[in-house]
Amino acid sequence: MPLFHLHADAEALLQPVLPVLSGALQRFEGQAPLAVRLGEVPGFHALEGDTLTLSRRLAEGLHHPDEPDALPPLDRWRRAACSVLEALALRALAAEVGAPPGPDWRWQGAALDQADAAAPALGLAAHGLALAVSTGDLGAHPRAGVAVMQAWRARGIDPQARVVALLREDEALSAQDWLQLGQRVLSPEGALAALPAPVPRRAAETPPLTLPPWSWRPVRVDPHRRGGRLAGTAVAEPWVRAGQPHATLASATQAGATLRLGPGGPVGAWELASLSGFGQIMGARGIELDFQADGRLQMVLADSFVGPVQALGVADDFGTSGTAMGRWTVTGPGRLRMVDLVPMGLTVHDREGMAMPAGDQGWLHEVQRAELRWSLVDGRLHLQGRMFNADVELRLKRA
Repeated sequence: MPLFHLHADAEALLQPVLPVLSGALQRFEGQAPLAVRLGEVPGFHALEGDTLTLSRRLAEGLHHPDEPDALPPLDRWRRAACSVLEALALRALAAEVGAPPGPDWRWQGAALDQADAAAPALGLAAHGLALAVSTGDLGAHPRAGVAVMQAWRARGIDPQARVVALLREDEALSAQDWLQLGQRVLSPEGALAALPAPVPRRAAETPPLTLPPWSWRPVRVDPHRRGGRLAGTAVAEPWVRAGQPHATLASATQAGATLRLGPGGPVGAWELASLSGFGQIMGARGIELDFQADGRLQMVLADSFVGPVQALGVADDFGTSGTAMGRWTVTGPGRLRMVDLVPMGLTVHDREGMAMPAGDQGWLHEVQRAELRWSLVDGRLHLQGRMFNADVELRLKRA
């Protein structure tokens, strides 16, 4: 039984590529015959049941006007052949999934991948690959999904089986999976390596940035005084170091996303509760750190004291008060540094009201030299770093 019946106008269009089509049909044996004709449809073709309508505009010029411009366009004969093979692939996939063909990248990308495999001499996948590289937008350009099929194949995954599992909802595609696919597609070893000519990647954009569904976006962050952390969606390298240019890749799955540069630090006011280091655990009082979202830092000492248990008697008699203003910066994943701290009226005072300027403020310089690892544990802030040649951990509670 023939796999397709050609109306006279479709046969005239497809005549130069019929030998190639005939050789490709064995991949799709067992289907009901596909009726192929010309008509007025949006895009290259429309598939309804067992009827494929090719765009009449394919018969009017050397190539269809909707051909993407990232590469030289497919001529009308190869595009018509591609449409026939895509239709056969879509029907086969629909039969396996148990649902009618859909418009998204899983259906369309898998169909183009099968069409390309059936007739590799026609070079049918190239334009889908070029769209993936130049736009990064598989939601708007579902045939670009062929790049995902090739990325799966490069990882030893059967793309057809993976698509079937996704369409049946037996499996899900996580945000991290989608990001890793984008990294592969946009790498020199990915879709770019399979293209017959160079295609420029989509230009990098700066946050805040809206990502449409099923997209990848190269991201650029100019040197930022505070630094921060890119948030709102999956990002390959989310941590932005202060004062350094940053380049990375962001992605969005079905719901789309908005990417923003967040502070990347423990924003808020914190009171020092205890400190460990130098072989002991020390108590603390009256020291507050206020990490502001814009990178400003205020240190407030109000009758403050830090010391070992045996020095608590001294704490009853003396304290230090004043402020220090400066900034905090992001230095890496979960890391920060306090910089440009300027003391303002630091004094040591006793209980009788006598006060004098605080003497050696070497601790203030030492705090600024240390790169601090920060983490939130049970609602408390832990800062770890090296000061005075010793490993020190500060534990703070919300002020």
